[in-house]
Amino acid sequence: MARPLLLRERGKVLDIIITIERITMLSKSKFVKTLAAVGIAAAFACGNAFAAPFSAAIVPGVNQISDDNAEVVLKFDQTLNGGAGGYRAFVFGTDTIGVQDILVGIVGITSFPTGALGTSAALYNEVTGVYAVQALTAVATGATNCNAGGLLTTCTNYTFGAVTASTGGINAALTLMNSIYGTTQTAVANANATTIGAFYEDATPDYARGGVGLTLDQAFTSAHAVGDTQRIVIGQVAANGDNFGTLAPSNPAQLALLSPGAFGGSFNADATITSYNLPGFNLNADFQIAGNLYSCIQPSPFGICSDSTHTFVATPVPEPATLALLGIALAGIGFGTRKKSSV
Repeated sequence: MARPLLLRERGKVLDIIITIERITMLSKSKFVKTLAAVGIAAAFACGNAFAAPFSAAIVPGVNQISDDNAEVVLKFDQTLNGGAGGYRAFVFGTDTIGVQDILVGIVGITSFPTGALGTSAALYNEVTGVYAVQALTAVATGATNCNAGGLLTTCTNYTFGAVTASTGGINAALTLMNSIYGTTQTAVANANATTIGAFYEDATPDYARGGVGLTLDQAFTSAHAVGDTQRIVIGQVAANGDNFGTLAPSNPAQLALLSPGAFGGSFNADATITSYNLPGFNLNADFQIAGNLYSCIQPSPFGICSDSTHTFVATPVPEPATLALLGIALAGIGFGTRKKSSV
């Protein structure tokens, strides 16, 4: 009698395993469609396109988010503080970017090339951010390497890294920017000495990079406002082989020589995700950035504009129900093995 009972028990376990496989296949085939239905329904109910959360823009595997950036420069001046050196506002048209200078920028996500619901940012809650990097090396190159038209007279290969001021990382740069430019930026949470940037989610579409009459503080505040939910923090971690290189005009004012939006240099970076909060997903630590520089198209308080694509890998977190079924299946297999050994 023991063997028929064992077969029946094995049959139940097999049924559970088949059920789990069917659920998994269903999840894979309908995952995007389900998210789309939920996002579209929410958009209709709310009466505006900003409805689906940032997590709905994430797909299993490789993800991309594309943005439009704008930067201000903090100039390191060796003549300040009695020769000890210090930072001041950057004078476009006169100053050139050199070692120890700091670039502080804001980010507005404009598309999701791999978005689960589609590519448009209008399908999701607003995603914005802030970043800061410091020039570590600067080597002059030929102008023709910087742009196809050869309009730029001097270009430079730069390497950038995390800000190395006494307090370290992005928050040191934001503190300096507040004191020099009169902005009111708050500190980035979960930041450390290697942090170079953070992304935030906001249900209110209020990001504004430029425009007539817009102050620098208004632009930054719309990208890093109180009440936004911090989603991803990235850093330049030397132990992980991170790097940040840029080919750009030594004098950013040269960008004005180009047609609006024309190519004026490029940058590539490998960074590390040091903190994240994306419900339903685990993120791989590697975070890659690639982009181009161009002249600012619209009236803006910024001297440098750019666009870039960020790439990272996401792994779905199993739902509790799926984990429970898997646990039952594993327990059943173990029970069947024990019964067999006792026969």
